Amino acid sequence: MDAGPIECAGISNRTRYMNWLPIGSTIEAVPAGVFWNAVVVPGTLGRQLLDELGEFTGAVIEDVSAEKLYWLIPPRAGTEWNLPGIEVLSTDSWVGVPGPDATLRCRWHVSVDDVGALTEPDALRAALVAVISADSESPRSGDNAPTGERS
Repeated sequence: MDAGPIECAGISNRTRYMNWLPIGSTIEAVPAGVFWNAVVVPGTLGRQLLDELGEFTGAVIEDVSAEKLYWLIPPRAGTEWNLPGIEVLSTDSWVGVPGPDATLRCRWHVSVDDVGALTEPDALRAALVAVISADSESPRSGDNAPTGERS
């Protein structure tokens, strides 16, 4: 019989994830807004975000087929963010969470075992703003192409 979600207020970041992390290579749907909220970032921007955050990143789920990365932040955090191309999943949303051994289309890009589960929301938002600004200011391919004859 399923006892429902486990309340985990007041326990450490490292202990906290153990209550919702699937075993082995399975993938389970876990409700957002209970243990964490999930910040969904498109793949290219997500890779830039990983570089920007560096050692300040928490665990990151990668959805290979959708080319998206998911950062986990504390519940209720990020719901007021209004950043282009970024989605924050909270209550009424579910996230496919891979077990630590999952390697196929849904897997850990940055393992919970390596960094703990949660990314600090202020650091994540600041890094998102930086990479979104840099992305919007960078020239698109072809914008700076030479216009002369080719040899």
